[in-house]
Amino acid sequence: MTTAVARPLGRDRHPYGPPCTVPPVRTLVRLRRPLAADTDRPTSSPHRAWAVVVAALALLAVACGGSDSGSSSAAPSTTAPSPSTSESGGAGGGGGAPRVEMQRSRFMPEEVVISVGETVEFVNLDPFAHTVTSEESSAEQFDSGNLGEGETFTYRFDQPGTFPFFCRIHPTMQARVVVR
Repeated sequence: MTTAVARPLGRDRHPYGPPCTVPPVRTLVRLRRPLAADTDRPTSSPHRAWAVVVAALALLAVACGGSDSGSSSAAPSTTAPSPSTSESGGAGGGGGAPRVEMQRSRFMPEEVVISVGETVEFVNLDPFAHTVTSEESSAEQFDSGNLGEGETFTYRFDQPGTFPFFCRIHPTMQARVVVR
């Protein structure tokens, strides 16, 4: 056993010896791979990293998923009523128009049945943007543009038929309006 000897303090001296700024070699080796003595500690593996990545992607797919309902086609039309976009401050509509909500990256309900000439109100309740866009083959063509949280889009349907729509930002978000 060695005993500590008191050293006189000088300009370049520290009371407990010179300060060390380089980590010990054992620490550097431990950062690269575990030593034989450290095998009782769990180590991460490339398989675990891939499992975390796959789990994160699966969670993202569930969060952004939607229904894969088929779309019906109708003859294209050149006339379409003009849509209007507004910002809604509250949850109440009061107008009695059928309402489709964009919430949790889904259109709810996925199908709305209305009469010819009725207006549908689309409300974004998610904290990120969505669109309400008709299928290209639809007889009624409409596109809300980007709707932020709390914004609404209304559209009047003047022709009978089934009109599928989706979100351009999240294409798996799909629904339809049935006009009778």
